[in-house]
Amino acid sequence: MKDINTVQGMTSLPAHVEQAKTLDHVKTVKRVCAYTMLAMLSGYTVLLMNSAGDIGVQEKNLIFVASALTLLVVIPIIALNIYSVSRHSASNTTANYSSRRSHSIKKELVAWTIPIVIVAVLTVLSWGITHSLDLYKPIESKVAPEHVATVAGA
Repeated sequence: MKDINTVQGMTSLPAHVEQAKTLDHVKTVKRVCAYTMLAMLSGYTVLLMNSAGDIGVQEKNLIFVASALTLLVVIPIIALNIYSVSRHSASNTTANYSSRRSHSIKKELVAWTIPIVIVAVLTVLSWGITHSLDLYKPIESKVAPEHVATVAGA
């Protein structure tokens, strides 16, 4: 069977077929990169989240709280970006374009106040917990401390 491109007199594939092939390659590269990143990061989570002792548990809790507070800002921003892109995409023919920009102090105040408050809370929380976990401060325990004599060897 003859190639359809030579029968029609074309020397290359149509543009939409070339674009589809390119998109398939891009999707494959994205998947490989995502799986590689997950594989590389998987070892760190095991060590970080399996900490022993009171100090390790407090550090782990601080990481979880900081991550949760950060996600309070990140998730709405991602959702607003997806909404904005879908609303103003070329395929949406019902949207009205207005070249006139509007400025709202109230919207800007809300948009900037929430992240500033979360950063302030994270700062105070991290500062307090970090200073409570001072390395030179003796650890309070009901068990008597053990003294270990060590010798440096070559």
